[in-house]
Amino acid sequence: MTPKASRIQLFLGCKLHAAGTEDGLSRRFVDYGLTIPLSTNGQGRYISHIVSATDTKLRSGRRFARSTRHQERGEADLYFNVTVFGKELHLRLKHNARLVAPRAEVEWQEDFRDLFTEPIHRDCVFSGDITDMPGATVAISNCDGLAGLIRADTGEFFIEPLEKGQQAQEEKGRIHVVYRRPSIKQAVSQDLHVEG
Repeated sequence: MTPKASRIQLFLGCKLHAAGTEDGLSRRFVDYGLTIPLSTNGQGRYISHIVSATDTKLRSGRRFARSTRHQERGEADLYFNVTVFGKELHLRLKHNARLVAPRAEVEWQEDFRDLFTEPIHRDCVFSGDITDMPGATVAISNCDGLAGLIRADTGEFFIEPLEKGQQAQEEKGRIHVVYRRPSIKQAVSQDLHVEG
């Protein structure tokens, strides 16, 4: 397998800080919102604005999620509150290193040009659900803010930090972009609809 084939390709218009303005975001997304996610407890009560994994192991080239502390104390879940198009969602997550393959890399692109590649740190990858929303699923990385997919009863949404690499500024809250996943399946079914 070639190194290129082993990469996870993300064509999500990442590196949004290049857009940086409301106008830049509206050119990229038809429907988006800005939110500041919170780290919470199991009841949804505020703990902190810090949502990224801690950097205590950066010198070794590895990152460990804040949830490691929680798991050592017997607390298996990690919780975040995220407002998605006016609705507050309470995410309940468990560490899931099997969500990505070993040695997987993420390639951030803009306008189909390679900007950079970095390894996906499996220590800060989580999956789970949304409390009080049966059937909802979530797959999130908190290596650098919250980045991933939220599948709720109202649709599928991507979340990512507005600016990459700003973990040090999270104490006062860090802006994230939430945008709807294009609904290709619905568009195809509408095109194939036979009127009689």
